[in-house]
Amino acid sequence: MNTSYSFSTFSAFVQSSLRRGWGRLFLLMFTLPTMAQMPSDSLVGEPEYRYKNLTQLWHNTSNAAGLSLDDSPNRGFASIGFNHRGGDYHRVQEGGAMNNMQFFTERYQRLGRYLYSYGKVDFNLGRTKDRSFADQYRPYNSNPYQSGSAIAGSYDHQDFDMVASVGTTDFSGWRFGLQLNYQLGDLSRLRDPRSRSQLLDYRLTPSVSYTMGGHTLGLSGYYDRRKEKMGPLVTVQSDATLTYYLFSGMEYATGTIGGYSSFNREWVNHQVGVAMDYGYRSDAFHTLNSFGISRGEEYAYGTYKYEPGRYFTYLYNVQSQNRLLTGSVLHQVDVRMDWQQGYADEYRQQLIITDDPQIGTTSYTYEKQLEFRKRYQVRTFDCAFRYRANFLNDAPSRLLQQATASLKGYTGLSIDTHKASNRHLLPLSSSDYSRINFQLENGISLFKQHLTADLTLGYSVSTRADLQLADDSSVLAQRVLLKDLPYYEANLLHGRLQVMYQFPLTIKKSRAMWFVKAFGDFTSANSAGHPNLYNVGFSVGLFN
Repeated sequence: MNTSYSFSTFSAFVQSSLRRGWGRLFLLMFTLPTMAQMPSDSLVGEPEYRYKNLTQLWHNTSNAAGLSLDDSPNRGFASIGFNHRGGDYHRVQEGGAMNNMQFFTERYQRLGRYLYSYGKVDFNLGRTKDRSFADQYRPYNSNPYQSGSAIAGSYDHQDFDMVASVGTTDFSGWRFGLQLNYQLGDLSRLRDPRSRSQLLDYRLTPSVSYTMGGHTLGLSGYYDRRKEKMGPLVTVQSDATLTYYLFSGMEYATGTIGGYSSFNREWVNHQVGVAMDYGYRSDAFHTLNSFGISRGEEYAYGTYKYEPGRYFTYLYNVQSQNRLLTGSVLHQVDVRMDWQQGYADEYRQQLIITDDPQIGTTSYTYEKQLEFRKRYQVRTFDCAFRYRANFLNDAPSRLLQQATASLKGYTGLSIDTHKASNRHLLPLSSSDYSRINFQLENGISLFKQHLTADLTLGYSVSTRADLQLADDSSVLAQRVLLKDLPYYEANLLHGRLQVMYQFPLTIKKSRAMWFVKAFGDFTSANSAGHPNLYNVGFSVGLFN
C-alpha cells in the first residue's frame, strides 16, 4: 500500500478540519486516551480488567453522568495489531480479502475530586480487494443515492474513531456528564475510475442523572452531524467505454460514460436523539435499562446543489443489562433491540441558468419539478440476548466494591436475530432477508491467570431470503442483487478461538502488564461450493 500518499492526503483532510475550528475538539479527544501511557494505581491484567468491564454498566450507555456511578479505578490499555480477512463468502459491495492494521487505546481516569473521565482512540489502516459498486462507507440499508463502478478494485481505508467522556461526582444526588464522539475516514479506490470519499462525523451528548437510594434516573440528548464527500473522479488511463453508475435504490441506476470527471457529491446528515435510563442496584444485584429514539435527515448534494432526493431515518433502541452476584458466580443477562425505519423521497429537478448583464455574472440553481414521497423504504430489526455465568477469583461481598476480584472463567450462550427489508415503489422491487444465530461461549484463565483462552461455536440459520425485482436484467440486478442472494440463503457454521498471554515487564523502572494476543475465526456456508470466510490476527499491548 502507498502509505506515503495515504498519510499525506489524509493529513490534508485532518488539517482542513482543524482550520474549520475543530482543533481544540481534536486535541481534547486525543489527550484523554493518551493518558493510557501514564502509570496506573496498580498492576492490572486481563482477568481484573474483564471483571471491571462486567460491573460498570453505565459505560455501555450514552449517559456520561454515570461514570462516577460505576466508580471505576484508574485503568486502561493500549495495543497495536494486524488482521487478515480472506475467503469467498462475502457480498459484492463489501469486497473480499482485507488486510488491516489497528492501534487502540482507552483509559478510565479520575480527574481531581469531582470528575471521572473516559477516553478512547481507535485507528485503522488497511486495504480491501475486489470491491465494486460501493465508493461510499455505507452500501447497505442506508441512503440509496450512492455511486460506484462495475469494475472490481482495491480500496484503501484510514479511519479514526475517538471518544471523550467526562462525568461529575454526586451533588445532592445529581450528576452531570458530557460525551464527545469524533470520527474521520478516508476511503480511496485504487483503480480507474478512481474515487475518494472523505468522512467527518461528530456527536455531542450532554447528560444528567439523579440518584435516590438504590434508584437512578438518567436523561441524555445528542446532536450528530455526519458528512461524507466525494470529489471529481480521476483516471490514469484513457478508456472511452468506462461507465460510472449513480444509484437510486434496489436495481435502479443511471450509467454515465465519460461524464464521471465532473462528478461530485456530498451526503450531510443531521440527527438528534434522546435517551432515558433507569438503574437499580443493591449489594448483590444491579440492573440498568435504557430506551432511546432519534430522527435523522440526510441531504445528498451534487453540482450546483443538485438534489436527487432526501433520506430520513428514525432509530429506536431498548437495552437491559443485569448482574446478579451469588457467591463466587456473577450472572450476566443482557438484552438489546434496535429498530430502523428509513425512507427516501426522490426529486426531479431542472437546471435554471440566470444571466445578470449588469454585473456580468451567471448563476446556476436547480428547481424541483416533481417529488416522489417515500419511494425507497428501509426497515431493519436487530435483537440480541446473552447469558453468562462468570466465575470469579477473590469474589467481593457486593457489586462495585473496590476489590481485587478477577474473572477466572465463564460459560454461556447468546441468541441474536437480524431482519432487513428494502423496497422501491413504482415500479415495485423488494429485498427481504433475516437470520437467527445461536452461539455457545466459553472462556478460562490458566497458569496463574497468565493465559486466557476464549472459544465460541455457533450456527446461523437463514429464515428468509426473498428478492423480487421489476427489472432483473439491469446491471445492479445481475451483478449485485442476484449475486448476493446465495449469501443470504446460506446457513452458517462458525467459530472463534482467541488466546492471550500476559506477563509483567519492567522497562526503565516502569513496571506494567504486557500481553500478546492471537485470534482466528472461521465461517462455513452450506450453499453451493461451500464458500467460507476466515479472519486471523495478532496484537501486542500493555495494561496500565
